[in-house]
Amino acid sequence: MKRLFGVIILLAVFLTSCVHTVDTSGESYSDHSGVYLEILSVENDGKDSILNVRWHNNTSSELTYYAYYDMEYKRGSEWVDITAADVSFIEIAYSVAPNSHSDKTYTTAWFDTSRVGTYRLKSYYHLHRGDEVLHGDVWIEFKIS
Repeated sequence: MKRLFGVIILLAVFLTSCVHTVDTSGESYSDHSGVYLEILSVENDGKDSILNVRWHNNTSSELTYYAYYDMEYKRGSEWVDITAADVSFIEIAYSVAPNSHSDKTYTTAWFDTSRVGTYRLKSYYHLHRGDEVLHGDVWIEFKIS
């Protein structure tokens, strides 16, 4: 009976150590001031994480962002692509009015987020300033522990 109890305790410790938590307090970076991402919440379906993200457009220009996104893992001082599946996106564009925001959901399903460490969700956008269109990259870091 003692042996069975010890096995149950070891199994419980192992199973609870496999549950990852996501720290969403990471830095956001953008090529243009006033454009940034904020992770509102993270849900887990038992296998993958769903990141509920807010796009902020605190500029005087219309912003367009796309369905396409990347995730990367920080190994030392370098960012490494972690795409784990052959992924294709439909060319969908979302518009955010000046001084406004828009919410978008992203999944980790196509990316290898199995390691503990720092990750970033990276996306792309355009700012429309009259006849000029400015391309930009934006990302937000998060940690899995």
